[in-house]
Amino acid sequence: MARTNKRTRKSVIDSIPMNGHCAEIGVFRGHFSALILRERTPQKLYLIDPWINFEDPLYEKTWYHKDSEFDMNAIHDKVCNRFKSETQTGQVEILRGTAQDVGHHIPDGSLDFVYVDGDHSYGGVSFDLGLAFRKAKDTAIIAIDDYYVGGWWNDGVVRATSEFLGRHADRLMILECIESQIIIQKRPAMAMAA
Repeated sequence: MARTNKRTRKSVIDSIPMNGHCAEIGVFRGHFSALILRERTPQKLYLIDPWINFEDPLYEKTWYHKDSEFDMNAIHDKVCNRFKSETQTGQVEILRGTAQDVGHHIPDGSLDFVYVDGDHSYGGVSFDLGLAFRKAKDTAIIAIDDYYVGGWWNDGVVRATSEFLGRHADRLMILECIESQIIIQKRPAMAMAA
């Protein structure tokens, strides 16, 4: 798995509007979540992750497979403790489940920024991007991690992202593609000609 360097993450952080409403799909230990909170001080940050050790063979080479060294229940508990004060104030809302299971908790058209770094399978990325598009405001930023062919997901992230960009070509603009990150801006729908 490619490691994202500090310069790359800085580009993503710099693309996040200050004091906005944000979501991170795929949180793991919450390191990037803490960076978002510190650097961009969002009014609201939704943290979406199932924190489950899956038995599905598809995820055999992931951090969250049942035979992984990582205990996802313990990691979830640590994330909850790490952001305890922010959840008490309502700044952070931890949504445990897949984006498909918990996405309905976020109002459509409410987010200024969405970071997609969850299930890297083609189907997982496709769903997460569709959700991000629905939940994002016009002019919102959508950033995608691990945009390359490789890892256990093979071409899943690139293929799903390419299809997403093609499907919404009139509404999306690529702002930056740096190493394994792609940063996209959603644009308002053009008024239909009379």
